[in-house]
Amino acid sequence: MKKELFKTVILLILFMLFSCRESADDEEKGRIVYFDSNTSNLYIADHDGNNSYNLTSSGIVTSAAAHSLVNSFADKNAIAAYTTGTELGIYDLGSFYDYGVIVNAGSTIYNITVSPDRQYIAYTSLPTNALYSIQGVDGSTAYSVNYSQSDYSPISWSPDSKYIVIETDNSGAENLEIRISNLDGSSIRQITNAGGLYNVREPKWSPKGDRILYTSSETSNTNIYSVKTDGSDLKVHTTTAISATEPAWSPNADRIAYIDNSVVYVVDTDSANPKAVFSDYNATAVSWSAYGEWLLVTAYVADNDIFCVDPESGNYFTAAGGAGDQMYAKWLAY
Repeated sequence: MKKELFKTVILLILFMLFSCRESADDEEKGRIVYFDSNTSNLYIADHDGNNSYNLTSSGIVTSAAAHSLVNSFADKNAIAAYTTGTELGIYDLGSFYDYGVIVNAGSTIYNITVSPDRQYIAYTSLPTNALYSIQGVDGSTAYSVNYSQSDYSPISWSPDSKYIVIETDNSGAENLEIRISNLDGSSIRQITNAGGLYNVREPKWSPKGDRILYTSSETSNTNIYSVKTDGSDLKVHTTTAISATEPAWSPNADRIAYIDNSVVYVVDTDSANPKAVFSDYNATAVSWSAYGEWLLVTAYVADNDIFCVDPESGNYFTAAGGAGDQMYAKWLAY
């Protein structure tokens, strides 16, 4: 009995040693995918900027998208979607294979987002911004969500990839609301009630699937709010922001990163006390690493560069920089 107990204790200790992350050596590792305007290609690199590799050597990727050119997810099955301007392409980041163009929209493509299950890609295209298109990654039949939307705000997906949340304006006037829809545009339901009195924008579905984050100009300034997916239980996450934008849930949905007047802030979801973590350069985009130990910040120096920022201490280093713009960074946890 004692011998078996001793073996059990040893195995438990070994398990704890290999599974816990308690030292600098256990720092979250990963790679980033980003767009470089100097060569018009996608790149992958270690998160510290080393071992950079050109994924799309053709030099035809465009920076025309208003928000995310690259969308990926934190495992070896991740894919990157990109646009050449009017065409939509797919790159498999697990096998390092460029599938090339899967659809030609015939007009400029914006706001590419990939569903969490990697089966669909949503995008907006000009000259009209009256609908979102949802395309199967294999080039299969697309859906269209016929709802007028403002300023090219991208779709955010539910964690199970069954629903989308969108910022819409169905009145033809400045009357922005947040709505949830099925992929084919059916069963659209409104979850905000701005009534044309103020703007609600940039909806982001919680990783836990239970809440929708968004910005609102309900007060004289723009702050960050969230509601349950049925529109109930309004929470105010910031009260002192001037022009909050780019809200981003942490992977555990316990923190929110955002940009206000070019400064990156982090706030706990159960408080309204934000902390500034990056202010040395003018931030334009922010997202989280796979386990929440880093922020990926795009900021303007002489051009746009990408920084890894510690959300606790504010310490940072350059992950991608140089001539031209490096932007649209996403984290890969392998």
